[in-house]
Amino acid sequence: MLPILTIAIPTHNRAHLLAQCLGWLLPQVPGDGSVEVLVVDNGSSDATGALLQNASRNDPRVCVARLPENRGYAGSQMKCIETARGEYIAFLCDDDLYLPGQVERLLAFLPRGPYCLMAMNYISFRDDPTRPDPAEFAPDEDRIFARGLDLMNHPSVGHYSGLACRRDLAQRALAELMREFDPAYYNRARGIISEIAPRCAAGSNLPAAFMGARGVAARTPHAINYDRLQHLCHDYLVFQYDLRRKGISSDQDFAYRAGLVESWLPMAILHDAHLFDSGELRAMRLAFDRMLGQCRGYRTRSRPLLRLGEQFAGLWLLSALSLAIRLLKRILRRPHARGVRVRDGS
Repeated sequence: MLPILTIAIPTHNRAHLLAQCLGWLLPQVPGDGSVEVLVVDNGSSDATGALLQNASRNDPRVCVARLPENRGYAGSQMKCIETARGEYIAFLCDDDLYLPGQVERLLAFLPRGPYCLMAMNYISFRDDPTRPDPAEFAPDEDRIFARGLDLMNHPSVGHYSGLACRRDLAQRALAELMREFDPAYYNRARGIISEIAPRCAAGSNLPAAFMGARGVAARTPHAINYDRLQHLCHDYLVFQYDLRRKGISSDQDFAYRAGLVESWLPMAILHDAHLFDSGELRAMRLAFDRMLGQCRGYRTRSRPLLRLGEQFAGLWLLSALSLAIRLLKRILRRPHARGVRVRDGS
C-alpha cells in the first residue's frame, strides 16, 4: 500500500536541528504505513549521515535518500519530489517543526479533497516554539479556493514548510521545469518549491485548501545570509515576474506580489543600500522600473532613493541613514532597565 502522505525534509549539515525536527515529528506519525517521512541528505559532512542511518535502521517510517554532493536548495527539493511515494507531499524544512497534532490534522483534512495544493498556517519562533514571535498571521479558519492560484495570494502563505501538493502534479510540474532548469536561478529563489507550487495550481482544475490551525512552527534565524534589497525584493520580484511571463500566474497575481514588494522596498533600500555600489543600484533600479514602473508608490518613494544611491554623495547619505537605522534597532532591542533602587535620602 502506498502512503497517503510523504513528509519530505531536505537537509544539509544541520544534524542538531534535524534531530529536533524528527523528535517533534516522529511521535505523531502512525505506524500503519499511511505516512512516510522522507529525509534527503544533501551531501552533508557532519553527523547527519549517522543520525539518519540510525533513524532509518530502527524505524520503518523513515526513508533516507542521499545525494553524493551538495546540490543546493533546488537539487535537494528535486530529489524529494522524485523519491516521494505518498499521494501528497508535504515539505518541511529541517529547522522547522510540526506542532503536536499536526500530522493527525493533515490526515483528517486530506480526504476532504482532492486538492491540487494545500497550505498550513504557522507560527514563527527563534529558540522556543512554545514562545512564538509576535506577528501577523492569516485568520485561523480553513479556506477552500476554487481557483488554486488564489491560495498563493492568501495571507501568510508561501513558507515552504507549510506547503503540500499532490505528488502526481508535483512530478509533472518538475518535468516541465526541467526543460529550462538553471540551478543558479532557482537557488537564488531558495529552491524550486516557489515555482512547483504555482505550477501545481495552474496546471489543474482541482481546488486548493488552507488549513487555518497553526500547526507548523517556522524558525526565525538569529542571522540571515541574504539581504532585503536584492534577495527579498529584487530577486523575489524577478521570480514572480518570470512566473507571469511563463503564463503560470496572471496579471492580477503579479500585481498582488508587486504591491507587497513596493511596500517593503523603501526600508529595504535604506537598510541595505550600503552593501552595493552605484552601478549595482542602477541595475536594480532599471529592473524595478520595468516591473514596478506603473506603481505610483514606487515612482514617488523608492525610485528617488535608488536614483540618489547612483550618485556618490547620495550613496554616502544612504549609507549614513542605513547605519543610523541599524544603531537605532540595536538600542530598541536592549532590555529595559529593571530593578533600579533609589536610596532614600531622609
